[in-house]
Amino acid sequence: MSLLELSGIVKSFVGVEKPVLRGVNLSLGAGEMAAIVGPSGSGKSTLLNIIGTLDTPDRGSITLDGTSLVGLDEKALARVRSQKLGMIFQLHHLLPQCTVLENVLIPILAEGPVQREAAPEVRAKRLLERVGLTERLKHRPGQLSGGERQRVAVVRALLNEPKLLLADEPTGALDQDAANNLTDLLIELNKEEGVALLVITHSPELAAKLGKIYRLDEGLLV
Repeated sequence: MSLLELSGIVKSFVGVEKPVLRGVNLSLGAGEMAAIVGPSGSGKSTLLNIIGTLDTPDRGSITLDGTSLVGLDEKALARVRSQKLGMIFQLHHLLPQCTVLENVLIPILAEGPVQREAAPEVRAKRLLERVGLTERLKHRPGQLSGGERQRVAVVRALLNEPKLLLADEPTGALDQDAANNLTDLLIELNKEEGVALLVITHSPELAAKLGKIYRLDEGLLV
């Protein structure tokens, strides 16, 4: 059974003549990797936001890990985001006033003052060590390179052990060496963590390394 199943996803916006998405189908298995490529403005980010429950389709069905996402209320969607999804964006969205460790722990802190075991912090430190940031735990984002900031964002997305990691142009703001390093890291973490990986990218090199490549054009995914 697929981890992620999209069927007939349609999405339109007011003032835009044609639907941005006009019947998108997609299937991704547990632990699988895939890239979505396509021209600018083709709806790639819209599609990723729909999968990530940040937007809703006009029509169609989405199933993630056996749960239908269409029609869920905001509380249920927030639970899906916190338990099953991780998201990485082109811009890291780290809080400048927080340390690296604090930024990684934000998904936990955002849940409010509940009694927790030390496990999330232990996992955060282990993942930060895994991506080579052990010496940066108390640094703030302004003290890091672009590649380091994006690695912090990757760890933050993995903190809650998601089933699916969504990445929107994760290497777009990086130089070539940092982009190559981040690409290799994502692929290694896919194997180590068993997390499925769906990446939007303009980089042919990144797409080729993920194996399965979908192209979004004229509102359709092939």
